[in-house]
Amino acid sequence: MRVSEKLNYWTATRNIAENRYKLTQAEEMVSTGKRINRPSDDPIGVQKLQGFKNMGERLDYFQHNIERGQMLLEGSDSALNEAASILIRAKELTLQSINGTLNEDDRKGAAQEVRGLKSMLTGLANTVIDNVYVFGGYKNATNPFNTQTGECTGDSNMLQVEVGNGVKQAVTANGMNAFIGNSAFNDSDPDNYYNGDTVNIFKMLNNLEEALVNDETEKVRAELSRLDMAFKQINTTRSDMGVKMNRLDISQTILEKTKEDTEKKIKEIEDADIVKVISDFTQYQKTLQSSLVAATKVTNQSILNYI
Repeated sequence: MRVSEKLNYWTATRNIAENRYKLTQAEEMVSTGKRINRPSDDPIGVQKLQGFKNMGERLDYFQHNIERGQMLLEGSDSALNEAASILIRAKELTLQSINGTLNEDDRKGAAQEVRGLKSMLTGLANTVIDNVYVFGGYKNATNPFNTQTGECTGDSNMLQVEVGNGVKQAVTANGMNAFIGNSAFNDSDPDNYYNGDTVNIFKMLNNLEEALVNDETEKVRAELSRLDMAFKQINTTRSDMGVKMNRLDISQTILEKTKEDTEKKIKEIEDADIVKVISDFTQYQKTLQSSLVAATKVTNQSILNYI
């Protein structure tokens, strides 16, 4: 074979190989729907793609934290709502007692009910959500409130979760503020359980029960204002939790938009334009067929002998 014939043959076989490669690539894109199926397809695009995928994983982590935070806050708010109902019932019993509508047996029955209300309240103060005692602060692995005395062994800290790069938000309430008020109250002094703003609700209910048992009307009457104080104390904590939930909702909205933008970027880099790829595939088929015909003419024999 002369030099010119060899050159023509080499050119023909090279064109066939290139067209087959393009056809195979297009066929793979049609099959997978992806423009990038291996790093060699687009090394720079692969680097960008990995960066956005890493960001997506980070966003999923933030989303998990937000959902967990919402669960903790909603569960805590439900517990505090029940606590408020308990205080309302305690006030009803108090009013009935001082209005003279209860006889001695009724007062003793009311005292027993108050004891039961205190037990229920302690249970609510020891609410567990997702293995966390939500009113225990950082000491949330065990009961933060003694089931007998209501004494707090937790702290006033609030759990935080990361909802964005370097952004953390509190997702629990301050249980001490909600249930025992000022932590400076002296646990050994039964009369030291309230001031102008806050009240130790457990001690207050203890005193109310004792006053009902002993038929001490004035002492029972004195607890009315403290019951109102306790109700306000619970609702103040709930309001604070509402602010936290609103912040989480805002963070979730921002996160969802960021995730949407990230997924869009991933698709722009990774996904193939199927309409264009199918058009290219058809064109590559035609080009390959033309190359085969041209090669046959150059060699005056079937190109199949050389592939």
